[in-house]
Amino acid sequence: MWAAQLCLVLCLGVTPVYADDSTVAMTVRPAVAPQQSSEAAWNSFVANALKALTRDDPVVGNPYADPGAFVLAGEIQVGQLVVTPFASWGGVCSDLPFHFRNERGSRLHFPLRIVGNGTRFRLNDLTVQITGTDANQCLNWNRDFIGQSYQNYRVGIDYGPDRQPDTADDIVYDRNQSGSLEIDELRYTGSGLGVECPERWPGNGHDNKLDSVVQTLMGGRSMFRITCVYCLNDPAGQELARVAANVQVMPRPKTLQIGPPPASPMPLLIGAGSGIFLIALFWGTRWAIRRYRYHSLAVIPYGEMPTKSSDH
Repeated sequence: MWAAQLCLVLCLGVTPVYADDSTVAMTVRPAVAPQQSSEAAWNSFVANALKALTRDDPVVGNPYADPGAFVLAGEIQVGQLVVTPFASWGGVCSDLPFHFRNERGSRLHFPLRIVGNGTRFRLNDLTVQITGTDANQCLNWNRDFIGQSYQNYRVGIDYGPDRQPDTADDIVYDRNQSGSLEIDELRYTGSGLGVECPERWPGNGHDNKLDSVVQTLMGGRSMFRITCVYCLNDPAGQELARVAANVQVMPRPKTLQIGPPPASPMPLLIGAGSGIFLIALFWGTRWAIRRYRYHSLAVIPYGEMPTKSSDH
């Protein structure tokens, strides 16, 4: 019963564009964002995400000190999908780092950039569909943008009379202008979703409530996937372009991790293993040459064997 009450939390936003498949470019860059009730952190995320869309940077801002930093996400942990009415971050509410103590959880967002490349389009002709393979299918959601407007987090740009981007005659729509206005480019912090962990959720204390929510989402699985598909139509309803992005959701780690996921240690392990192998091979070869100096092995030039091994 409680699983059915997991409440889908959606953030404002999504963007439109109508243009030919051959010209319209749509780019999605998933990232975890703070809850909008945290005004300072949310405003920081909006600024950072819009920069990331135009710069193609995987990280914008300081993710170790700013909850609103943008970090490109192909994989997240399930606790990052939970928002709360109490202080929490990453599905944890105890011993939060200083810069994250005032946050109320986070959502997964799908920031979107659309460039018409000569084709004009409208926000109102955009749709989004998000599906999840979580245990209880709580993360399925779709919407259109009919009647929606341009905002500071969903910016429409008209390139003006010269038809060139980033010039003085550009017209920027970010103050509640109608989504029916045609534009040349859209920069949007994206649709975001997560689940709520309300005070009424069963459990003794906030930690236990969060544990229950993340366990309900995972359902004993080792991972699940969230897929976001944006589709842009023309005013007649004909599809112009679409783009999809996938994010893998892993179990919550035992220790809260702040910042980008650590790099895999495999290259270091492989390098260390190769070094040990070369050292062993070097001394083994010297021993063999000394022992069998009158055999054919003794003709192998000193140092040649390690060099050939490292080449492989």
